[in-house]
Order: sequence, then structure tokens, then C-alpha cells
Amino acid sequence: MELISRIKIKFNAALDRVTKPNPKKIFLHIYHLPTNTLHLFLLHLTSFFLISLFFYISTSLLVINIIISLNVFVSHFVTSSVVSHCNFCC
Repeated sequence: MELISRIKIKFNAALDRVTKPNPKKIFLHIYHLPTNTLHLFLLHLTSFFLISLFFYISTSLLVINIIISLNVFVSHFVTSSVVSHCNFCC
């Protein structure tokens, strides 16, 4: 009989936890919501910053590569035209 009453008490306690939520826990859950939202916002901001930084570095390297290629092309063109001019004159 005592075992049955213990089971009933535990069952009723479990049922109360399910049907009657604790207001303190609800308040804490709502209280922590802005913090979680802030963390989520900071995570998105950080990932956006890192992706932007990656594209900025990639674009910068591409532009530097194009500038170097143009510089090599122009210097080769100028050198070859100067050499051909000198060969023509001399």
C-alpha cells in the first residue's frame, strides 16, 4: 500500500510539473531570450564580417595580381619597343 501511495505521489508531482509550469522557470527562460538573441546576432555579425574580410582579401589579391600583370606587360612592351628602337637607330 505504501508503495502505491509513493507511486501516486511521484506521478502527481510529475503531472504537476507538466501541467503547471513553474513561473520562475518561465521568467528565467524569457529573461535569457535577449541574451540568446544577442549571441545569435553577434554570431551572424561575426560570420558576415569574416566572409566580407575573405572576399575583401580575395578581391585585393585579384586586383594586385592584375596590376602586377599589367605592369609586367607594360614593362615588357616598353622594353621591347625601346630595344627595337635602339636596334633601328644603331
